[in-house]
Parts: sequence; structure tokens; C-alpha cells
Amino acid sequence: MSNFAELSDYKSNIIMNIISSTNLVKAIYNTDSDFINQSLPVDFDVTSLVYSSLYPYQYIPSVTTSAKTFITMGFGNFKYINNVFKSGIVTFYIIVHHSLMSTDNGLRTDYILNQIDLLFNKKSDVGFFNLELHSGGDFIVNENYYGMSVSYKFTDFNRWMKWI
Repeated sequence: MSNFAELSDYKSNIIMNIISSTNLVKAIYNTDSDFINQSLPVDFDVTSLVYSSLYPYQYIPSVTTSAKTFITMGFGNFKYINNVFKSGIVTFYIIVHHSLMSTDNGLRTDYILNQIDLLFNKKSDVGFFNLELHSGGDFIVNENYYGMSVSYKFTDFNRWMKWI
């Protein structure tokens, strides 16, 4: 593969990791303050979260959007190794309606931030790369939504380098 052909695979791997985490799915889907102890519906399709609450690009809910939780992503700071995209930064934006912030597990944004870090920070099973914590912080989306961001740098492409 060359140039940015791998970027779609990276995004798909990241999304698959998120929807494979029952705790993250519960934090996104369940609106109760005791979300972690609430069961998901038996027939719930986790892929329904993609493009409704989970976006592989930066999405900002409007003020009139119903109270929900979102995880969106931004990709940047791309670098090439041997003329192939091999490095960059992925930023996760955790966006929560103010009415859903307070939970039995603390702030919903903090809980999700921790779950994302457990999934991705220095893990080798994300795909063809590792992610390493780069930066993070909080932000205000609009008058109804608050957010936290966390960025990870793509690292350890050694498994691919042998194929180039």
C-alpha cells in the first residue's frame, strides 16, 4: 500500500476496538447515571452506533441535538517513512450532553477517557500500529455539550517495515 491507503484501515480498526468494548458501548448508549450496570438490549446492534454516536471524523452536535454521548475522531500530523504514511496522531473527542455528565462512576467524560486509554495506550492489538499518549484536555462544544480530548501518536510500524 502507499500514501494514505492505510488510513481507512486504521480508522476501521479503531472503531472496531471501540464497539468491541462493552463498557464503552454502555457509556455511549445508556443514558442512566448507573450506565455500567444497565444491560444493553438483547437485539442491540453495536454497529448502529457508527455514524450516530461514533464518528471516524470530527463531528459536533448541534444545540438542538437530543441528550447523547459521542466519540468522534480527528487525524493529523501525518509523516512518511520510505514514502509511505506511517506516522500521525489520532485525537478522540469525547462529547457529552451536560445532563448526562454526572454518573455513579464520576463524570461520564472521565470514565470514557479512561476506557479509551485502556484500549489504546501502548497496545499492539489495535491493528498494524501502536498508539502512545500524546496530549489531551477539555473543551466546550456549545451551550449543551462539554468535551474531553485525548491524542495518541501512531508508533511501532516495525511489523510493516519488513514488507516494504
